[in-house]
Amino acid sequence: MASVPKRLILLILLTSIVEGRLLELSTSDDELISDGIEKQESGGGCSHQYGFLPCAENAAGYIFLIVVYQVLLVVGGRMISSGSEMLLHITGAGKFGGIIFRILMVLPSMMLMILSGIFSSKEGAQSQVAVGVSIYAGITVFSLTIQWGVCMIYGKIDLKMTPNSSSSQILKDTGVKIDKRTSYTAGIMLLSLIPYVVLQLVFFIDTLSGERVITLIAFVISSLSLLSYSAYQIWDPWMQERSLKYSEFDIVRTGFLQHVKRLGQLVNPDGKLNVHLIKGLFDATDNDADNVVAVKELRKLVSNIFRGERTSTEKNDAVDKVMDLFDKNDDDQITEAEFIKGFEQWANEAEKSTSDSDFFPKNMGEQVLNLFKENKENRGQTMDRIMAKILKHAEGHLLKSESLIAENGKPNIDRIKELFKEFDTDGNKSISAPELKQLITRVKFQSYKLNEDDVLRETFREFDQNNSDSIDEPEFVNGMTKYLDKAIRAAHTPQIDGTEIIQDFDRVMWKGAEYGKRDFFRSVFQVLLGIGMLTFLGKPLTTNILQLSNAMGFPSFVISFVVVPLAMNARSAVAAILPASKKSEETASWTFSEIYGGVIMNNMVGLTTLLAIVYAKELRWDFTAEALVILVVCGTIGSLAFFRTTYQLWTCILAFLLYPFSLGLFYFVQISYSWN
Repeated sequence: MASVPKRLILLILLTSIVEGRLLELSTSDDELISDGIEKQESGGGCSHQYGFLPCAENAAGYIFLIVVYQVLLVVGGRMISSGSEMLLHITGAGKFGGIIFRILMVLPSMMLMILSGIFSSKEGAQSQVAVGVSIYAGITVFSLTIQWGVCMIYGKIDLKMTPNSSSSQILKDTGVKIDKRTSYTAGIMLLSLIPYVVLQLVFFIDTLSGERVITLIAFVISSLSLLSYSAYQIWDPWMQERSLKYSEFDIVRTGFLQHVKRLGQLVNPDGKLNVHLIKGLFDATDNDADNVVAVKELRKLVSNIFRGERTSTEKNDAVDKVMDLFDKNDDDQITEAEFIKGFEQWANEAEKSTSDSDFFPKNMGEQVLNLFKENKENRGQTMDRIMAKILKHAEGHLLKSESLIAENGKPNIDRIKELFKEFDTDGNKSISAPELKQLITRVKFQSYKLNEDDVLRETFREFDQNNSDSIDEPEFVNGMTKYLDKAIRAAHTPQIDGTEIIQDFDRVMWKGAEYGKRDFFRSVFQVLLGIGMLTFLGKPLTTNILQLSNAMGFPSFVISFVVVPLAMNARSAVAAILPASKKSEETASWTFSEIYGGVIMNNMVGLTTLLAIVYAKELRWDFTAEALVILVVCGTIGSLAFFRTTYQLWTCILAFLLYPFSLGLFYFVQISYSWN
């Protein structure tokens, strides 16, 4: 966290350079000596945004301010991204968490357009909004061309086992396999283009009233599409669940790199990987000195790295991720060369992506297990936490021999019956409220304050099925079995014993409760701070882009359509390399689904926002070129993705070529047909 103020202060200082101009001494009469400075006419001096932000009067000054504002906006965008990802993990898939996450992820590009439209006059809004539209169109094109193609290259696998294939055969015989749900996502992306098709009718209408009718129709369609899409994700949140899985890939890499940094300097002063340090970690991990790291040894390393922060299930998932990435020859062991190569890849990706961990080093959200997310109702969450503590107390303090979970991974019914006898202190074969309260008073509920009477009431409500105000042995066995089954489902790996399963269940449930108290507000603060930065700096950026365009005599879209989207999307493009490079159908599906999902929200939210501004401010629809480019690029890639579950390598060439083609198309329709 300490690095955030330092970086922001440095950037703010850069923007606050005092503007001045040379003062000239009048030399109309060489014999006269002035005792002061002749008053200068200010002429057409530059205008300071908000009355104090720096301004410029030449191209070099505009470029400098654009760079500074862009850097600050990227920082703000990353804060929104980091905070929204954490909020998604806290709320889990379903309800409104995933929808809010998607909207926040596209907010940086939308804010530039919103602010330009709201805070500008009608005349100024036309050109200001055009810059914002070019930025969000550029982000869509970048995602479906450059980012899509890079993920193809890193994720390609052999589709056909053909030895010594020629270069032409490689383009056909290698590629990426994706699942049906990724195709469904691409289909939804195609449906999001319907209002863009409607807007092309504006080109054939000459009257202002007809143009406004078409704009209104497109706005209604776009708004209904956004509402329908949101309702669909709430009803069936499978797309949100994929986003959760996709965002977890950066977790393992960050944990490993932080562990290595604690051992020493990961990168030498010359910028190269500290191979000696990595070799030392390899030797320390290779316990049997056989020059390879086996799964068991890797699991021990992962346990040391995430000590106290992960459940056994999450640690096993981390082992699988590392093994898939490092083990290039699929022999279930990692050689020293593979170990070094894997860390080198991680270090390079971390450097390129400038990970948010530099700003907020602990990604807490991913620690909440799916079991916690499934318990959506407050009462269910509270009861799960109560039972997690009761099980832990019974396992560690009451039972002296066998566990409540048998060696076969099932609830140990005999031990549950023995536990019932320990609670039944008067031996009447039922547990009364006073007897249960004796147990509750001994259970430690940590910092989460629970009223003992409330705990007693909730526990009786859960166990006493016949409302007899006492719990008999069958009711006790059924209730305990229910929660032991929950704990077993949460830790579905056979390598851990019953005690560890119960401890994991307790850790997950209570870490989720504590997490919600502390880090929810931090994530909200990140989002609000990021939104504040975008709100404050969005209009100055668009103003300087227009001024630079006028000063140098070239179209503003060169910057707004190319440079700004590249800066804003570079990190997400690099971050997509890690899951794509696992070269599996599952991770490839998650990666491309994430790209399509981002484009869907960009299309729906972006167009709905734009049309609302155009209609409310009574602007002319002057953005047909941007809409056409989005229509062509999304239609091409979307159709390809919808009708096939295998992307051959040649398709990435098509994607890459679409990027310069979209620039040429954008420029052509403006010059030849005077669009925009």
